[in-house]
Amino acid sequence: MAYFDAFQPLFTLKKRVFNYFLTFQYNLLGL
Repeated sequence: MAYFDAFQPLFTLKKRVFNYFLTFQYNLLGL
């Protein structure tokens, strides 16, 4: 579990960046 906990912040950061770009694309499409 220590291995998973060590990479948890990285996964959270990737998800946050992914959601940011997804929202950005929606805004470009006018949605």
